[in-house]
Amino acid sequence: MAGAVTTTTQDEFNTFHCIDRDLYVVLSIALCRDPMECMQIMAFWLWLERLCPCDVVYNILSLPWALINDLAEEAALCLSCINSDVFIPPPNNIEAIPLTVAVLDQDYISLPYFFDNRFEAKKKIAKVYNTVCVRALSDIMRKVIEQTATAATAAFAAMQMPSKASSSANPPKDERLGKEGDDRRTMFATFSKGYPILERELREFMSKTFGANCIESVRMHEAAPPKQSLYAKIVFRSAATVEMVLKGMHMAKFSINGKHVWVRKFVPKPS
Repeated sequence: MAGAVTTTTQDEFNTFHCIDRDLYVVLSIALCRDPMECMQIMAFWLWLERLCPCDVVYNILSLPWALINDLAEEAALCLSCINSDVFIPPPNNIEAIPLTVAVLDQDYISLPYFFDNRFEAKKKIAKVYNTVCVRALSDIMRKVIEQTATAATAAFAAMQMPSKASSSANPPKDERLGKEGDDRRTMFATFSKGYPILERELREFMSKTFGANCIESVRMHEAAPPKQSLYAKIVFRSAATVEMVLKGMHMAKFSINGKHVWVRKFVPKPS
């Protein structure tokens, strides 16, 4: 019938946005991030997907949780910049959003770009939030908030009970610290698209800069040719090396054979 209006059911809408819903679940449940902030981050990423010629959400969802968490931190920084009236440049001219730039593969993307275009960005992100995110993600957000409230109530009740923890529930201190020690010695290195870094180059640079025997292992992101590795997981022999790399900063930037590498602490999956 001419002029008929087709109505999309909620189930159909959810199915169409299934990948967006999957990523929201990772952010809000797996990574335990604030569900309201996660919805804003999703709106930002979906706006970027319309701005740049790439599958932003799909590409992010394919990454390890640690990098997804780092990308969420960068997204929060971008949103803060967009919602600010004053631009505060990052210290030491360091690239503040290297993972976002790598995922988008667009050199013009930067905090100054978002600040300069903040009025248009704010309007379009709000539209995505209201027309897509609220409809596609609200049911998940409600469940997360309800589960959080239930868990908080249970935790409070447990605090009122006498402790009857057995030795099996509390493993020896050294056993508990084993994995924590590994995490403290682990870093993520991310690379720029178009400037591939080999494992050999990464090992040689770190060994020359921080000590010949500083690395325990390197695990490169496996990418089928002609695609390149975008990140690597580095485990040092000592947590002190991690502090030497960062020098008190959240992230360090190096140039290896003329190619930029960003390194930051490893964020383990929540237990």
